[in-house]
Amino acid sequence: MGMVFLALAGVILGFAFGIKFGGEFKIQRALMLATLTAVILPLAILILSEIIQAVAFLRLFEATVAMASAAILVSWSEKYG
Repeated sequence: MGMVFLALAGVILGFAFGIKFGGEFKIQRALMLATLTAVILPLAILILSEIIQAVAFLRLFEATVAMASAAILVSWSEKYG
């Protein structure tokens, strides 16, 4: 449902920019920008959220690896030290 609202916001934003900066063919540019931003805006938000989730997962993975390696080092130092 959120992507639908983002697409609607993209349509409104693209149409407004097309009317404001359209020049000679305002309506044609407005319609072109409206359809373009209706696709690009939700796609950009989706890609950014996926990148943020991937970075968060990598940080969690790094912390897990660091804790596991510290546990292994402590175990080895107790066993061989």
